[in-house]
Amino acid sequence: MTDLPIAGLSVRAVTLKDIAAHCGVSLGTVSLALRDDPRISTDTRARVLAAAAELGYDPTLHQAARRLALSKHGRDVLNHVIALIAPSGFHRPGYFAELLHGIMDVLVPAGFCALITYIYSHEDAQETTIPSALRAGIVDGLISMVRPEPVIALLDTLRRQPGFARRPTASLIWEMPGSSCVRADDEGAGYALTRRLLALGHRHFLQLTFLLPYSKTMEPQNYRIAGARRALAEAGLDPDRHLLLADMSNFNWLNPAHIDSDQPELAQVWVGDRVLPLVDVLRAHPAITAICGLNDASALRAWRLLEGAGYRVPADYSIVGFDDTTPRLDAAGANQLSSARVPLQEIGRAAATLIIEQATAAVPRAPAELVL
Repeated sequence: MTDLPIAGLSVRAVTLKDIAAHCGVSLGTVSLALRDDPRISTDTRARVLAAAAELGYDPTLHQAARRLALSKHGRDVLNHVIALIAPSGFHRPGYFAELLHGIMDVLVPAGFCALITYIYSHEDAQETTIPSALRAGIVDGLISMVRPEPVIALLDTLRRQPGFARRPTASLIWEMPGSSCVRADDEGAGYALTRRLLALGHRHFLQLTFLLPYSKTMEPQNYRIAGARRALAEAGLDPDRHLLLADMSNFNWLNPAHIDSDQPELAQVWVGDRVLPLVDVLRAHPAITAICGLNDASALRAWRLLEGAGYRVPADYSIVGFDDTTPRLDAAGANQLSSARVPLQEIGRAAATLIIEQATAAVPRAPAELVL
Protein backbone atom coordinates (compact mmCIF):
# COMPACT_ATOMS: atom_id res chain seq x y z
CA MET A 1 0.00 0.00 0.00
CA THR A 2 0.99 3.66 -0.42
CA ASP A 3 1.43 5.90 2.63
CA LEU A 4 -0.63 9.11 2.47
CA PRO A 5 0.20 11.50 5.35
CA ILE A 6 -2.90 13.36 6.58
CA ALA A 7 -2.68 15.77 9.54
CA GLY A 8 0.24 13.92 11.07
CA LEU A 9 -1.26 10.45 10.48
CA SER A 10 -0.22 7.79 7.99
CA VAL A 11 -3.14 6.49 5.93
CA ARG A 12 -2.60 3.39 3.78
CA ALA A 13 -4.01 3.69 0.24
CA VAL A 14 -5.01 0.34 -1.29
CA THR A 15 -3.17 -0.45 -4.53
CA LEU A 16 -3.66 -2.92 -7.39
CA LYS A 17 -0.90 -5.06 -5.85
CA ASP A 18 -2.96 -5.41 -2.66
CA ILE A 19 -5.99 -6.59 -4.65
CA ALA A 20 -3.84 -9.01 -6.67
CA ALA A 21 -2.35 -10.51 -3.51
CA HIS A 22 -5.79 -10.80 -1.91
CA CYS A 23 -7.22 -12.64 -4.93
CA GLY A 24 -4.14 -14.67 -5.80
CA VAL A 25 -3.97 -13.34 -9.37
CA SER A 26 -1.50 -11.23 -11.33
CA LEU A 27 -1.34 -7.44 -11.29
CA GLY A 28 -2.25 -7.36 -14.98
CA THR A 29 -5.37 -9.44 -14.35
CA VAL A 30 -6.54 -6.98 -11.69
CA SER A 31 -5.92 -4.04 -14.01
CA LEU A 32 -7.88 -5.64 -16.86
CA ALA A 33 -10.71 -6.75 -14.56
CA LEU A 34 -11.21 -3.23 -13.19
CA ARG A 35 -11.43 -1.96 -16.79
CA ASP A 36 -14.04 -4.63 -17.62
CA ASP A 37 -11.78 -6.15 -20.27
CA PRO A 38 -13.54 -9.05 -22.07
CA ARG A 39 -10.39 -11.19 -21.81
CA ILE A 40 -11.07 -11.64 -18.07
CA SER A 41 -13.67 -14.24 -17.10
CA THR A 42 -16.86 -13.21 -15.35
CA ASP A 43 -15.94 -15.10 -12.19
CA THR A 44 -12.46 -13.57 -11.96
CA ARG A 45 -13.79 -10.08 -12.55
CA ALA A 46 -16.41 -10.58 -9.84
CA ARG A 47 -13.69 -11.72 -7.37
CA VAL A 48 -11.52 -8.72 -8.19
CA LEU A 49 -14.38 -6.23 -7.83
CA ALA A 50 -15.43 -7.78 -4.53
CA ALA A 51 -11.86 -7.60 -3.22
CA ALA A 52 -11.53 -3.97 -4.34
CA ALA A 53 -14.73 -3.08 -2.48
CA GLU A 54 -13.72 -5.05 0.61
CA LEU A 55 -10.25 -3.47 0.82
CA GLY A 56 -11.57 0.04 0.05
CA TYR A 57 -9.71 0.59 -3.22
CA ASP A 58 -10.14 4.20 -4.46
CA PRO A 59 -8.88 4.70 -8.05
CA THR A 60 -8.92 8.49 -7.72
CA LEU A 61 -5.92 8.28 -5.36
CA HIS A 62 -3.85 6.93 -8.23
CA GLN A 63 -4.95 9.26 -11.03
CA ALA A 64 -1.58 11.01 -11.32
CA ALA A 65 0.27 7.74 -11.84
CA ARG A 66 -2.40 6.50 -14.25
CA ARG A 67 -2.21 9.71 -16.31
CA LEU A 68 1.56 9.35 -16.52
CA ALA A 69 1.35 5.72 -17.61
CA LEU A 70 -1.31 6.31 -20.26
CA SER A 71 0.35 9.46 -21.59
CA LYS A 72 3.34 7.34 -22.57
CA HIS A 73 0.99 5.56 -24.99
CA GLY A 74 -0.68 8.76 -26.24
CA ARG A 75 -3.90 8.15 -24.29
CA ASP A 76 -5.80 10.53 -22.00
CA VAL A 77 -7.46 9.90 -18.64
CA LEU A 78 -10.94 11.31 -18.02
CA ASN A 79 -10.69 13.29 -14.78
CA HIS A 80 -14.28 14.62 -14.69
CA VAL A 81 -12.95 18.17 -14.26
CA ILE A 82 -13.78 21.12 -16.57
CA ALA A 83 -11.76 24.34 -16.36
CA LEU A 84 -13.86 27.50 -16.24
CA ILE A 85 -12.26 30.85 -17.14
CA ALA A 86 -14.22 33.60 -15.39
CA PRO A 87 -13.84 37.35 -14.85
CA SER A 88 -12.87 38.62 -11.41
CA GLY A 89 -15.96 39.06 -9.23
CA PHE A 90 -18.03 36.90 -11.59
CA HIS A 91 -20.15 35.59 -8.69
CA ARG A 92 -21.68 39.00 -7.99
CA PRO A 93 -23.34 40.20 -11.24
CA GLY A 94 -26.50 38.29 -12.12
CA TYR A 95 -25.26 37.90 -15.70
CA PHE A 96 -22.38 35.58 -14.85
CA ALA A 97 -24.30 33.91 -12.05
CA GLU A 98 -26.92 32.82 -14.59
CA LEU A 99 -24.26 31.41 -16.92
CA LEU A 100 -22.60 29.53 -14.04
CA HIS A 101 -25.96 28.19 -12.88
CA GLY A 102 -26.57 26.67 -16.30
CA ILE A 103 -23.06 25.18 -16.51
CA MET A 104 -23.27 23.52 -13.09
CA ASP A 105 -26.78 22.22 -13.82
CA VAL A 106 -25.13 19.94 -16.38
CA LEU A 107 -21.70 19.25 -14.88
CA VAL A 108 -22.83 18.06 -11.45
CA PRO A 109 -25.38 15.40 -12.53
CA ALA A 110 -22.81 14.12 -15.05
CA GLY A 111 -20.25 13.63 -12.28
CA PHE A 112 -18.05 16.57 -13.32
CA CYS A 113 -16.80 19.50 -11.26
CA ALA A 114 -15.56 22.95 -12.31
CA LEU A 115 -12.06 24.27 -11.67
CA ILE A 116 -12.49 28.06 -11.76
CA THR A 117 -9.68 30.50 -12.49
CA TYR A 118 -9.49 34.18 -13.46
CA ILE A 119 -7.77 35.79 -16.41
CA TYR A 120 -7.30 39.53 -16.68
CA SER A 121 -4.96 40.26 -19.58
CA HIS A 122 -2.57 38.87 -22.17
CA GLU A 123 0.11 38.79 -19.46
CA ASP A 124 -1.93 36.14 -17.59
CA ALA A 125 -1.50 33.83 -20.57
CA GLN A 126 2.25 33.46 -20.06
CA GLU A 127 3.40 29.95 -19.22
CA THR A 128 4.70 30.98 -15.79
CA THR A 129 1.31 32.37 -14.71
CA ILE A 130 -0.97 29.59 -15.96
CA PRO A 131 -2.38 27.46 -13.10
CA SER A 132 -0.55 24.14 -12.98
CA ALA A 133 -3.84 22.20 -13.14
CA LEU A 134 -4.38 23.44 -16.71
CA ARG A 135 -0.90 22.34 -17.77
CA ALA A 136 -0.74 19.02 -15.92
CA GLY A 137 -3.57 17.16 -17.63
CA ILE A 138 -5.99 17.44 -14.71
CA VAL A 139 -8.80 19.06 -16.72
CA ASP A 140 -10.81 17.40 -19.51
CA GLY A 141 -11.83 20.60 -21.26
CA LEU A 142 -12.21 24.36 -20.86
CA ILE A 143 -15.15 26.78 -20.95
CA SER A 144 -14.52 30.52 -21.20
CA MET A 145 -16.97 33.11 -19.85
CA VAL A 146 -14.86 36.16 -20.74
CA ARG A 147 -13.88 38.24 -23.76
CA PRO A 148 -11.76 36.20 -26.18
CA GLU A 149 -8.56 38.24 -26.58
CA PRO A 150 -6.68 37.13 -23.42
CA VAL A 151 -8.13 33.61 -23.67
CA ILE A 152 -6.85 33.24 -27.24
CA ALA A 153 -3.37 34.01 -25.93
CA LEU A 154 -3.88 31.56 -23.05
CA LEU A 155 -4.90 28.77 -25.42
CA ASP A 156 -1.94 29.48 -27.70
CA THR A 157 0.26 28.71 -24.71
CA LEU A 158 -1.77 25.74 -23.46
CA ARG A 159 -1.83 24.02 -26.84
CA ARG A 160 1.93 23.62 -26.49
CA GLN A 161 1.55 21.85 -23.14
CA PRO A 162 1.38 18.03 -23.36
CA GLY A 163 -1.16 17.94 -20.54
CA PHE A 164 -3.65 20.14 -22.38
CA ALA A 165 -2.84 20.08 -26.09
CA ARG A 166 -5.88 18.18 -27.38
CA ARG A 167 -8.46 19.24 -24.80
CA PRO A 168 -11.74 20.65 -26.21
CA THR A 169 -12.61 24.28 -25.50
CA ALA A 170 -15.81 26.30 -25.69
CA SER A 171 -16.57 30.01 -25.46
CA LEU A 172 -19.79 31.55 -24.14
CA ILE A 173 -21.34 34.59 -25.84
CA TRP A 174 -18.16 35.54 -27.77
CA GLU A 175 -16.81 33.64 -30.76
CA MET A 176 -13.25 32.38 -30.34
CA PRO A 177 -11.13 30.87 -33.14
CA GLY A 178 -10.54 27.12 -32.78
CA SER A 179 -13.16 26.72 -30.04
CA SER A 180 -16.79 25.77 -29.94
CA CYS A 181 -19.12 28.70 -29.26
CA VAL A 182 -22.56 28.95 -27.68
CA ARG A 183 -24.11 32.39 -28.05
CA ALA A 184 -27.41 34.19 -28.15
CA ASP A 185 -29.18 35.31 -31.32
CA ASP A 186 -28.10 38.92 -30.78
CA GLU A 187 -28.95 39.95 -34.33
CA GLY A 188 -32.50 38.66 -33.90
CA ALA A 189 -32.80 40.32 -30.49
CA GLY A 190 -31.61 43.70 -31.79
CA TYR A 191 -34.07 43.42 -34.65
CA ALA A 192 -37.03 42.48 -32.41
CA LEU A 193 -36.26 45.17 -29.85
CA THR A 194 -36.05 47.90 -32.48
CA ARG A 195 -39.28 46.77 -34.13
CA ARG A 196 -41.03 46.98 -30.75
CA LEU A 197 -39.77 50.52 -30.17
CA LEU A 198 -40.79 51.50 -33.70
CA ALA A 199 -44.28 50.19 -33.00
CA LEU A 200 -44.40 52.50 -29.95
CA GLY A 201 -43.70 55.48 -32.21
CA HIS A 202 -39.96 55.98 -31.76
CA ARG A 203 -37.98 56.95 -34.83
CA HIS A 204 -34.57 58.08 -33.53
CA PHE A 205 -32.46 55.89 -31.27
CA LEU A 206 -29.30 56.08 -29.17
CA GLN A 207 -27.47 52.75 -28.85
CA LEU A 208 -25.02 52.39 -25.96
CA THR A 209 -22.32 50.03 -27.19
CA PHE A 210 -18.66 49.02 -27.31
CA LEU A 211 -16.80 49.89 -30.50
CA LEU A 212 -13.71 47.67 -30.54
CA PRO A 213 -11.84 47.92 -33.86
CA TYR A 214 -9.00 45.73 -32.51
CA SER A 215 -11.24 42.74 -31.79
CA LYS A 216 -10.43 39.57 -33.72
CA THR A 217 -14.02 38.29 -33.60
CA MET A 218 -17.56 39.46 -34.34
CA GLU A 219 -18.82 41.14 -31.17
CA PRO A 220 -22.31 40.46 -29.75
CA GLN A 221 -23.10 44.18 -29.86
CA ASN A 222 -22.24 44.27 -33.57
CA TYR A 223 -24.85 41.59 -34.22
CA ARG A 224 -27.39 43.66 -32.26
CA ILE A 225 -26.56 46.81 -34.20
CA ALA A 226 -26.96 44.88 -37.44
CA GLY A 227 -30.41 43.73 -36.27
CA ALA A 228 -31.43 47.26 -35.33
CA ARG A 229 -30.26 48.61 -38.68
CA ARG A 230 -32.25 45.90 -40.50
CA ALA A 231 -35.41 46.83 -38.60
CA LEU A 232 -34.94 50.53 -39.39
CA ALA A 233 -34.33 49.84 -43.07
CA GLU A 234 -37.47 47.71 -43.27
CA ALA A 235 -39.39 50.64 -41.74
CA GLY A 236 -38.10 52.92 -44.50
CA LEU A 237 -35.69 54.78 -42.19
CA ASP A 238 -32.03 55.45 -42.97
CA PRO A 239 -30.05 53.65 -40.21
CA ASP A 240 -27.18 56.14 -40.50
CA ARG A 241 -29.56 58.99 -39.62
CA HIS A 242 -31.85 57.28 -37.14
CA LEU A 243 -29.38 55.22 -35.07
CA LEU A 244 -26.63 57.03 -33.13
CA LEU A 245 -23.91 54.90 -31.52
CA ALA A 246 -22.44 55.99 -28.17
CA ASP A 247 -19.28 54.11 -27.19
CA MET A 248 -18.84 53.23 -23.49
CA SER A 249 -15.54 51.40 -23.94
CA ASN A 250 -13.47 53.46 -21.49
CA PHE A 251 -16.06 54.24 -18.85
CA ASN A 252 -16.99 50.97 -17.09
CA TRP A 253 -20.71 51.36 -17.71
CA LEU A 254 -21.25 47.60 -17.67
CA ASN A 255 -20.71 47.11 -13.96
CA PRO A 256 -23.92 47.18 -11.85
CA ALA A 257 -21.85 48.58 -8.97
CA HIS A 258 -21.46 51.85 -10.90
CA ILE A 259 -25.15 52.48 -11.62
CA ASP A 260 -25.39 55.05 -8.81
CA SER A 261 -21.84 56.37 -9.05
CA ASP A 262 -21.22 60.13 -9.05
CA GLN A 263 -17.85 59.85 -10.81
CA PRO A 264 -17.92 62.40 -13.67
CA GLU A 265 -16.20 60.06 -16.14
CA LEU A 266 -19.02 57.55 -15.69
CA ALA A 267 -21.41 60.09 -17.20
CA GLN A 268 -19.49 60.22 -20.49
CA VAL A 269 -19.52 58.42 -23.84
CA TRP A 270 -17.58 58.56 -27.08
CA VAL A 271 -19.52 59.82 -30.09
CA GLY A 272 -17.34 59.83 -33.16
CA ASP A 273 -13.95 61.12 -31.98
CA ARG A 274 -15.31 63.21 -29.08
CA VAL A 275 -15.91 62.39 -25.41
CA LEU A 276 -19.12 64.00 -24.16
CA PRO A 277 -21.46 63.67 -21.19
CA LEU A 278 -24.42 61.51 -22.16
CA VAL A 279 -26.89 64.28 -21.38
CA ASP A 280 -25.03 66.67 -23.71
CA VAL A 281 -25.22 64.09 -26.50
CA LEU A 282 -28.99 63.86 -26.11
CA ARG A 283 -29.39 67.63 -26.01
CA ALA A 284 -27.42 67.87 -29.26
CA HIS A 285 -29.75 65.29 -30.85
CA PRO A 286 -33.25 66.31 -29.73
CA ALA A 287 -34.98 63.90 -32.11
CA ILE A 288 -33.77 60.90 -30.07
CA THR A 289 -36.51 59.48 -27.85
CA ALA A 290 -35.31 55.91 -27.17
CA ILE A 291 -32.10 54.69 -25.52
CA CYS A 292 -30.96 51.07 -25.88
CA GLY A 293 -28.48 49.78 -23.33
CA LEU A 294 -25.72 47.32 -24.11
CA ASN A 295 -26.78 45.58 -20.89
CA ASP A 296 -29.13 46.34 -18.02
CA ALA A 297 -26.48 48.17 -15.99
CA SER A 298 -25.74 50.64 -18.81
CA ALA A 299 -29.47 51.28 -19.30
CA LEU A 300 -29.97 51.91 -15.58
CA ARG A 301 -26.91 54.17 -15.47
CA ALA A 302 -28.40 56.22 -18.32
CA TRP A 303 -31.73 56.32 -16.45
CA ARG A 304 -30.02 57.78 -13.35
CA LEU A 305 -28.12 60.37 -15.38
CA LEU A 306 -31.33 61.53 -17.08
CA GLU A 307 -33.19 61.80 -13.80
CA GLY A 308 -30.30 63.82 -12.38
CA ALA A 309 -30.62 66.22 -15.32
CA GLY A 310 -34.37 66.68 -14.74
CA TYR A 311 -35.71 64.33 -17.43
CA ARG A 312 -38.48 61.81 -16.86
CA VAL A 313 -38.45 58.17 -17.88
CA PRO A 314 -40.50 57.09 -19.80
CA ALA A 315 -42.27 60.42 -20.37
CA ASP A 316 -39.25 62.10 -22.00
CA TYR A 317 -37.20 59.05 -22.98
CA SER A 318 -37.82 55.34 -23.25
CA ILE A 319 -34.93 53.22 -21.96
CA VAL A 320 -34.52 49.49 -22.58
CA GLY A 321 -31.87 47.14 -21.26
CA PHE A 322 -30.35 43.90 -22.45
CA ASP A 323 -29.86 40.52 -20.67
CA ASP A 324 -32.73 40.91 -18.14
CA THR A 325 -30.50 40.34 -15.10
CA THR A 326 -30.43 43.68 -13.23
CA PRO A 327 -33.89 45.09 -12.40
CA ARG A 328 -34.99 48.57 -11.32
CA LEU A 329 -37.60 47.97 -8.64
CA ASP A 330 -40.36 50.39 -7.69
CA ALA A 331 -41.82 50.76 -4.19
CA ALA A 332 -44.04 47.74 -4.79
CA GLY A 333 -41.11 45.56 -5.89
CA ALA A 334 -42.05 45.54 -9.59
CA ASN A 335 -39.34 45.85 -12.24
CA GLN A 336 -39.58 49.14 -14.14
CA LEU A 337 -36.89 48.32 -16.71
CA SER A 338 -37.91 46.66 -19.95
CA SER A 339 -35.11 44.40 -21.14
CA ALA A 340 -34.39 41.88 -23.87
CA ARG A 341 -33.97 38.50 -22.21
CA VAL A 342 -30.83 36.52 -23.10
CA PRO A 343 -31.12 32.77 -22.34
CA LEU A 344 -28.01 32.73 -20.15
CA GLN A 345 -28.77 29.55 -18.21
CA GLU A 346 -29.62 27.77 -21.46
CA ILE A 347 -26.32 28.96 -22.95
CA GLY A 348 -24.42 27.64 -19.94
CA ARG A 349 -26.20 24.28 -20.09
CA ALA A 350 -25.59 23.92 -23.83
CA ALA A 351 -21.87 24.71 -23.46
CA ALA A 352 -21.41 22.24 -20.60
CA THR A 353 -23.25 19.52 -22.54
CA LEU A 354 -21.11 20.20 -25.60
CA ILE A 355 -17.80 20.15 -23.74
CA ILE A 356 -18.66 16.86 -21.97
CA GLU A 357 -19.63 15.25 -25.29
CA GLN A 358 -16.35 16.37 -26.85
CA ALA A 359 -14.24 15.37 -23.83
CA THR A 360 -15.70 11.87 -23.70
CA ALA A 361 -15.74 11.22 -27.46
CA ALA A 362 -13.51 8.39 -28.67
CA VAL A 363 -12.54 10.52 -31.67
CA PRO A 364 -11.86 14.27 -31.24
CA ARG A 365 -14.71 16.37 -32.61
CA ALA A 366 -14.42 19.59 -34.58
CA PRO A 367 -15.51 22.82 -32.84
CA ALA A 368 -19.22 23.57 -33.13
CA GLU A 369 -21.35 26.71 -32.94
CA LEU A 370 -24.76 26.89 -31.27
CA VAL A 371 -27.00 29.96 -31.44
CA LEU A 372 -29.84 30.05 -28.90
